[in-house]
This record gives sequence, C-alpha cells and structure tokens, in this order.
Amino acid sequence: MYACWERTGNPKIRIGRIAQDGTIETSEAMSSLWRNRTVTSNPVCKQCRYALYCGGGCAVLAEGRTGRLDRNYCDGFGFRLRAMVAEAYTDHAAGKQAGRSVAPLCDN
Repeated sequence: MYACWERTGNPKIRIGRIAQDGTIETSEAMSSLWRNRTVTSNPVCKQCRYALYCGGGCAVLAEGRTGRLDRNYCDGFGFRLRAMVAEAYTDHAAGKQAGRSVAPLCDN
C-alpha cells in the first residue's frame, strides 16, 4: 500500500502491505510521515491563506525540491485561484452564463 500513486513499487516507502493470509502489515514510520504531513504541521503553510485549498501541494514534488516529503510544494496555486475567481466575477458581471468549461486548477 502506498500513500501516493507516483511512488508505487518502491518497498522502502510503502506504508503497508497485505500479507498472504490477508492481514494488513503497516510501516508505522512511513505511515506516520504521510499522516503528519498537513498544512498545520508546516510552518510555511501555516502562514498561507490558500493552505486549506491546496493542502501543501504535492509531497512527491516537495521531496524532489527539498529532499523531504513533509515539506510544502508551492506551485502557483494562489495565482491560479485568484485569476479564476477574477474571471468568474468578470463573467458574472457581464451576464455570461455559468457552467461553461474552465481551465483546470492543476497543471496536469
């Protein structure tokens, strides 16, 4: 079992596994690392007005940038959110119909 699909297949970072007899074996160290990665435990996220929307960003990308899964990964979420809210307001003020297709929030 893995916390993120980007990291499947690496037994060093799996949070658990299902044994042959069907029991679940958990790696408390890895499970704890992922469970404790929250916006309330990260000092950068605690100061961010968008923390509850983005959740601290992608842990895997944070690890790539900082070497640690428990760090935040800021990817411009706040800029995209503000732009989308401004666009929605402008459309509303212009009387445009709601429900049209908009760009996704993520960069995928």
